[in-house]
Amino acid sequence: VIVDLITISNETAGALTLTVQAKTGTVEFLKTVSVAANSSVVIAFGDFGKKFLGGISWQASAAGLNGYMYGCKVP
Repeated sequence: VIVDLITISNETAGALTLTVQAKTGTVEFLKTVSVAANSSVVIAFGDFGKKFLGGISWQASAAGLNGYMYGCKVP
């Protein structure tokens, strides 16, 4: 999969953390972001996106984050 950007919104009254990881055999660390209360964060991967051949996963520190990934499937 090629990911162009990820948007995350926090609808809670407190800050939450999101961890994004690439899965390539063993899970490889990619990015951890803190999202302030009632705000949004965008993670952009440049003009051509980032390729994650083994897939991608994300984990929030608690319920309340809404996220969207924009990209395409690698043929």
